[in-house]
Order: sequence, then C-alpha cells, then structure tokens
Amino acid sequence: MINKVIDLNCIPELICDEYGNYVVQVMLGITKETNENKFQMIISGIRSATKNLLQTDHGRKILDKLSNDYSLYFKNTKKNKASKNNNK
Repeated sequence: MINKVIDLNCIPELICDEYGNYVVQVMLGITKETNENKFQMIISGIRSATKNLLQTDHGRKILDKLSNDYSLYFKNTKKNKASKNNNK
C-alpha cells in the first residue's frame, strides 16, 4: 500500500484529508524504521502540502503533531506559524 500511495503521488491530498492524514502518519512510522528512501518521499509530499495545511485549523494541528514527532524534518513549521500569527 505504501508503494502505491507514493507511486500515485497522493501524499499531499491524503495529508490534507481528515482521515487520510492518519494513514500518512502510520506510513511515516513504518518507513522511518524500514525504508529511509520512502520515508523521505513521504516527507517531501507532506512538505509540498504545507501551504494548504496552514490554511485550516485541522491542517495546523497535523503540522504541529508532525513537528513534534519528526522535529528534524519539520523544524520550520512552528516558525512559519508564529510569523503568520505575528502578521495578523
């Protein structure tokens, strides 16, 4: 299933979905331990959806969780959120 999701390049769409984001989070957990290349592909797909995720409360919660669980890969997310709040 992980291969299919990566091959179809649907990570950005899944991560923005209320239920699909859970699938992506599980895929991250599995690939982090078993396949660094696939893990990086999933991270890249999530990063490409960051702008869309920041536009909703649901998306910001997902990014917060990912920045806590995978801080090495999402370290700029909190800075982006803070700067958006300061610009309001």
